[in-house]
Amino acid sequence: MKLCQKFLLVIFMFIALKANANDIQVSTFTQLIDSNPVSGDTIEFTNDLFSDETIGNHFINLDINFEGHNHYIYGDNEFGGFVLNQDSLFNEVGIRNCQGQEYNRSKFAGAIFNSGGSADINNSDFFGNFVDANNVNFGVGGAVYNLNGGTVNIDNTLFEANYTNGAASYGGAVANGYQSGNTAVMTINNSEFKNNYSTGSLFPYGGALYNRGIVTINNTTFDGNYAEATGNAVSYGGALFNDGEMSINNSSLTNNYGTGGNNSIGFGGAIYNTANLTITNSLIKDNYLETTLYGDGGAIYNAANGTLTIENSTLEDNTIISSVPQGNGGAVYNSGQFIIENATFQNNYDRAGDLNDIHNTDTGIIDFNGGGTTNVLSGISGLGTLNKNDSGTLNLGGKNENYTGTFNFNGGTLNLLADASYFNSVNTNFGNNINFNMQNSRINNVNFGNLNLNGTANIYPDVDFNTNTMDRINADSLSGSGSLFVRNLALEGTPEGQYISIPFADSVLKDYVSYNNTTIKTPIYDYFSSYNAGDGNFEFSRQGFNSSVFIPAVAAQLAGYLTQIETYKNVFSNLDMVMIAPPDARLGFNIENKTASAGGQIPFSPLYMPEQRNGVWFKPYTTFEKVQLKNGPDVSNVSYGSLIGVESGLVDLKDGWKTLYGGYAAYNGSHQAFNGNSIYNNGGLIGADAAFYKGKFFTIWTANVGANVAEASTDFGHDDFAMLNTGIAEKTGYNFETFDRKLIIQPSLLMSYTFVNTFDYTASSGVDYNADPLHAIHIEPQIKLIGNFKNYLQPYISVSFIWNIIDDTRFRANDVYLPELSVKPYVQYGLGVQKRWGERLTGFVETMIRNGGRNGIALMFGLRFSI
Repeated sequence: MKLCQKFLLVIFMFIALKANANDIQVSTFTQLIDSNPVSGDTIEFTNDLFSDETIGNHFINLDINFEGHNHYIYGDNEFGGFVLNQDSLFNEVGIRNCQGQEYNRSKFAGAIFNSGGSADINNSDFFGNFVDANNVNFGVGGAVYNLNGGTVNIDNTLFEANYTNGAASYGGAVANGYQSGNTAVMTINNSEFKNNYSTGSLFPYGGALYNRGIVTINNTTFDGNYAEATGNAVSYGGALFNDGEMSINNSSLTNNYGTGGNNSIGFGGAIYNTANLTITNSLIKDNYLETTLYGDGGAIYNAANGTLTIENSTLEDNTIISSVPQGNGGAVYNSGQFIIENATFQNNYDRAGDLNDIHNTDTGIIDFNGGGTTNVLSGISGLGTLNKNDSGTLNLGGKNENYTGTFNFNGGTLNLLADASYFNSVNTNFGNNINFNMQNSRINNVNFGNLNLNGTANIYPDVDFNTNTMDRINADSLSGSGSLFVRNLALEGTPEGQYISIPFADSVLKDYVSYNNTTIKTPIYDYFSSYNAGDGNFEFSRQGFNSSVFIPAVAAQLAGYLTQIETYKNVFSNLDMVMIAPPDARLGFNIENKTASAGGQIPFSPLYMPEQRNGVWFKPYTTFEKVQLKNGPDVSNVSYGSLIGVESGLVDLKDGWKTLYGGYAAYNGSHQAFNGNSIYNNGGLIGADAAFYKGKFFTIWTANVGANVAEASTDFGHDDFAMLNTGIAEKTGYNFETFDRKLIIQPSLLMSYTFVNTFDYTASSGVDYNADPLHAIHIEPQIKLIGNFKNYLQPYISVSFIWNIIDDTRFRANDVYLPELSVKPYVQYGLGVQKRWGERLTGFVETMIRNGGRNGIALMFGLRFSI
């Protein structure tokens, strides 16, 4: 019961306190000092306040709020700021040019000193506040100092041009904690630290922030902050110094630096860490050291007691600038524990002007962790230990030969990039199923030092057939029971010769290398590749041509020549049946110019043929087939297209001859596939045709010209090239009429000449293709049996034999002449039907089967409409 009474009393007092809270408005600094608030009060600024004394302890032991309404307190570079130890809030308060409090001739906290209390600082502005101990004593916290277990939360606040100065100075803008025990806690969100600095005649620490407590930083920028060692001094962290727990998330540190006078030394252009620091999703860029004696860590210095973790972040363009070539770690200098996961390091330089991302000392341990990708593109130097752990990928670029420590490759993949040199590790340990990838289009000579194999290590080397060299692997000694398995080879250039032997493994490693012998595809030839453990060499024996070299020849034959043949046939289709009609239909044609109505017009006759009028026609087609090329591969071919044309009606010539003529345009496309290669062709042509008839005899002619563009995909990449096609064809036949013209036997002969020019090109494999034009002659005798029934229904069956002569392609791949490809003879047979409807419309459909050099089916459809 007594406990309940006490609880109710506390609640009553809290409510009463809130009820009695005052809102005090001040417009002058004097009013602020004389305001005499009590806990719970809020002081509002209605004007800028100009100090005439140090605020100091005027508001100590109070829970108090300050609402600045974006007004400022000006310290006139003489008077100090607040000393607080309870709960306080600063919102929209500006504090400018206030100097620190004094304690035992040292200075601290230019604007706010929070000693054991809880302070919230929101939407505020700290400019030009300072702590100046005249290079003799300590200076701590140019603007804000949090101590004695206090808590400070900072949000959406600007710290600019604040500074500390002393023999040792700590945190140009903010200091969190100092002595051990009573841990100070600080959170900084959505804020900006700009051009703050710390100067010291002995040790300046953290140009923007010093931490010896716990600090969490989110969505905050640090730009242009610096630590200056005035002479014979050492600077620590141009922006941040950490000797506690610090995490940085979604933030940026740019253009921060360490500098100094004569004989000055700098550690960490942006950050010095000697405890626990985690950086996530952040950018660290353009930070540098510019000291006169030496300096380490253009961006970050991680001391021997430090644990530094960098995740999903980028460190780039950091450097060390000095008049003497001493200083390491263009981005990071590590003497402690350094954990990296999914980070990128690039374009960082050490003091000698060499690309260098990370320098590791003999006490340093670097762990590459996680399942993602880490890029170290400017290199690693030094000693100590590197551990590549987990399943992720390490892309290693830049200069790495100056790393001579131990490399433990425990898991995942290491890609040695094209611009990279490899470690000179004294000791290398390979775990099971690691992937060491040297395939970078450069020949590398790698030495693993004292190599210990703890399982099967996968090796991926380059082979350069231009110089008949390949990546080399070496070791000083070998231990363990594992092996080196060459998973595959990356090939450059075009090999020459029937047999090639190239050194790979030295005498220490040669017996521990294995490889699955296989056929490899080079740009022109296929080679059988094998490994010889006797001498550590790879051996390559020529087998035959790589199928991809036939790409242009296949395209010329199937997309060029065979497309032309399809076009000839489609143009001729149904023109050989124009004069086949029942006797009364032919009579109708014969009298058309002899019988006229009174108006001079031809009288209507149901026997009048559509072909007696001008017309337009449309003929789509497609084929599905396997083409067996002589001296070449079997090719799956699908072709398709459409022809559209205009045509005159039948016109009388002399001596009983009749003619019709016209012009046409066509789209043609096709797709060829063979042995993993693919070609898509698209093109068009224009042409003219003419048919001549006399009695039962006919002859039909056509000529056209067109072009195709081929898009080829091979194992080596994607290629585009063009072809020019042209040709002329003629079909001649005779109609033998039987059974009262109900069955027509039509023998015919189709002959054509085709010209196909494939323009020279260089393929993605690096091979130059040159071709002589294809000159092809096509001969096709045919027998057609045509039924001639009433209502103009004319079904038919057809058999033909196709013979292609002088159709060989002549191609060169570089200086190698390729086999001459040609289409073997084949037989074509099938059926179709033609039908006329009235006086204006003729239609037909046809299906043909092919066997021999071409095996498949061809489909065609056509309509002619009289106009």
